[in-house]
Amino acid sequence: MAIRRVAGARTAGSTRSGAAGVAMVGRDGDRVLWWSDGGCDWADPELAAADVELLLWNRRRRRDAQLERRRTTRLRADAVESARRERIPDEVRSLAWESDAGRCVRCGAGEDLQFDHVIADAKGGNCNRAKDGALA
Repeated sequence: MAIRRVAGARTAGSTRSGAAGVAMVGRDGDRVLWWSDGGCDWADPELAAADVELLLWNRRRRRDAQLERRRTTRLRADAVESARRERIPDEVRSLAWESDAGRCVRCGAGEDLQFDHVIADAKGGNCNRAKDGALA
């Protein structure tokens, strides 16, 4: 069941199927040229108009789903890219470590420390020890 897309104009003198949204335009040896709202397509001669319409519908459905997935992927990639921030410079990290004596300034923990928080302190976040390993 092969259908191949044809680029180009529509052909006059076609035979439109009443039930199907396609019309047979012509034949060329072992293939038939069909017209649909989406353009012209070559198909195997044993296919009926309803079968060609169904295959074209499925192609459009798959293409639309693929485009939607690509749009979603692009939006996610753009969101991730815009959410990224610069790494805290080593000099600043060293100064913070020294000034806080290697301990959390909130709970005094000296293990599993991070220089930033899942939720910033300024936005109501708390220290990583109080989170008990759970992500917010």
